[in-house]
Amino acid sequence: MGTVDVVDGDGHVVERASDLEAFGWKGTATPLIDTLLGWETREDWSKGLHPEVIDGAYDPPARLADMNREGIEVAINYPSALLGVSDFSEPAESTAACRAYNDWFSATYHAHAPERLRAMALVPLGAPEEAAKEARRAIVELGAVGVMVQPYTGENVHLCDATFDPLWATLQELGRPVAVHGSRHTCSPHLRAESFRNSARFYALSHPFQQMVAMGDFALGGVLERFPRLRVAFLESGIGWMPYYIDRLDEAYQSVREDWTDQRYELARPASETLLSGNCFFSCEPDEPHLSTMINALGENQVIFASDYPHFDCKFPSSAKLLLESDELSPALATRVAGTNARNLYGL
Repeated sequence: MGTVDVVDGDGHVVERASDLEAFGWKGTATPLIDTLLGWETREDWSKGLHPEVIDGAYDPPARLADMNREGIEVAINYPSALLGVSDFSEPAESTAACRAYNDWFSATYHAHAPERLRAMALVPLGAPEEAAKEARRAIVELGAVGVMVQPYTGENVHLCDATFDPLWATLQELGRPVAVHGSRHTCSPHLRAESFRNSARFYALSHPFQQMVAMGDFALGGVLERFPRLRVAFLESGIGWMPYYIDRLDEAYQSVREDWTDQRYELARPASETLLSGNCFFSCEPDEPHLSTMINALGENQVIFASDYPHFDCKFPSSAKLLLESDELSPALATRVAGTNARNLYGL
């Protein structure tokens, strides 16, 4: 791997109730999130973490040691239990949890290694005005590199709804991205684990489905037309399906022309042009098949490397190595996907 600059575009930390309580949050979430936050030890999380990850999920020095082992220079971090933070029934509780998490990460991980351990801030989508305020605070005061959002939230609330425009306007003004990251959603559109015969089938479909919803909302829902400088990342679902789906969005817009009767849906550009114009980024799995073909279809400047450390499905300690030593990618392209594109996305 040598001296190739590697930026992990989607790593994770494991936050616990005690971490948030130390920064002022003592509320309740959803039953699932309360359970996950209550898992205080590695043994509690044993089925959710990669077997070789012992302390790095919780401890900044151990995390840096694991990054050094993999050859990762910078890690952009997302939560674990709080991936569904906007599913809280009470927006005030969600707002408080976001603030506590952002403060905790800044005071622990980011303070320990400011140039190497970076965060995507959490914001409460159930309170859009508060989300815009928290985005500004976390980026300007705490050093966050952008904002994470769920693919959808609430009772059929989508990211294209005008209520979120203050958040997108804030991020566009600050020149910072929004990243769409899936979770175990309890809101509509419903894709529930209990609808599947086993967890494997739910896992296989859940992340791509959620990203499809969000991608359609950002493109056909007009978000990227209203905010043409907004940078958006679609994460943790691989990229093999994306060229097909982006083409399908174009076909759907032409075949089901809702703008004939409702001008809210009228677009100046096709979805493919919007999504592939340079402002949208897509995280790949380092060992997924046909990677060179997919990168060629999406654009060599728009695909980023993501490890998903320390979750059970990450490839630690070989995730970066799998990408950089791939027979499919030229050294120049592998280098761009490994680090250059993520630095452009996150403004590093």
